[in-house]
Amino acid sequence: MRHGLWIALPVLALFLCGAGGARGRRRAQPLKPTPSATLQALKVAVARGDRAGEWATLSPGLKMRINREAGRNVDVGDYTTYRNAARRDPQILRAEKYLRGARIKAIKYYGGGHAWVGIRFGGFLIGKTIGVRMINHAYWELRIKGEPQPYWGFKGDKSIEARKSKSDGSWTVITRDPRGKITWQQTWPSKEVISFQRKTRWYFNDFGAFEQEFFGGVGQ
Repeated sequence: MRHGLWIALPVLALFLCGAGGARGRRRAQPLKPTPSATLQALKVAVARGDRAGEWATLSPGLKMRINREAGRNVDVGDYTTYRNAARRDPQILRAEKYLRGARIKAIKYYGGGHAWVGIRFGGFLIGKTIGVRMINHAYWELRIKGEPQPYWGFKGDKSIEARKSKSDGSWTVITRDPRGKITWQQTWPSKEVISFQRKTRWYFNDFGAFEQEFFGGVGQ
């Protein structure tokens, strides 16, 4: 299996197609945040060797397909092992180098939070444009004093929820297994809560015809 291309695909420099529209018409998709923010996050993560950061740019749907291919639940630890091992391949080192100069050539927005993204890597004469799909998800983020990373979850996802008490303003995070049974929960008083925010973010939802090649080895 070849590994080198997949790191080169998600790359920067945004060019939006058809983002305008007549006055009063709603745009097909929100332009902020844009897919470029996710591409930038991936670029920074790759440069730093931040595997968790890379993994965070993949959509839940893409991760589910990786799980099906692996035949089990694949987590960020599996992904980290895979990526660190794959990086020994000279193609991976070249691909990470290409990431700095690659660019997004076009974006086409669709309904339902979807977008088609054309990514160009390589030179003008010797290069290739790859079409990948991205998706916009809403999520919440709870920041607690003394904890470097926030708690977060996707809107409507029952596996992890954050609830605010109407009586004292405290926040509780609850996790559940697939059957709905509570597996963990913790409550913080309002004075320990830095912020609770609802946000949206673009994620890579597939890598087109190359998805099997790129992720077929994760979890194996």
